[in-house]
Amino acid sequence: MKKILCLLLFILLAGCLSQEPEKIHSIEDLEGKTIAIPGKATVQDFLLQRFLRDNNISVNVVIVKPPEMIAVMEKGEIDGFIAWEPYPGRAFSQGHTLLVTSHDIWPHHPCCVVAVREQYYQENPDVTLAVLAAHVKATTFILENPEEAIDIGVEFTGMPRDVVAFWEASSTPV
Repeated sequence: MKKILCLLLFILLAGCLSQEPEKIHSIEDLEGKTIAIPGKATVQDFLLQRFLRDNNISVNVVIVKPPEMIAVMEKGEIDGFIAWEPYPGRAFSQGHTLLVTSHDIWPHHPCCVVAVREQYYQENPDVTLAVLAAHVKATTFILENPEEAIDIGVEFTGMPRDVVAFWEASSTPV
């Protein structure tokens, strides 16, 4: 059996968005609707199941690739979705309604990790620790310099500023 070593670095909040703000005003309005997740056994699947259980809501769950979620929602094939950034940010910036974030469902839930096989770590401890240190340093920079981080994100990704800036509302440090 291979062992995997993990380090939880930060928590990304996924958004559950709706394409019909005139029909979906509240969490209860999701009853019987079709909600997309990126896949079974994903953090988003777990969060949605917890959300549905906690709110006593029943929905039709379908799997859609996150890059396709907004288009599928706009075609009316789904009523909403839960996914990671930048997809909730893009949908929100296009006028879709943000109903709930994953932080609302489960504050400080585990999500994003850096993982390495134990054998690789044993053979390459300096490289492994350097990558982790760089990731922690970058995450700290983002948290301490949000405006500069957004500027870098816009330049690096070519995405609109409002989409890149949406991370501030959807990320929570551990």
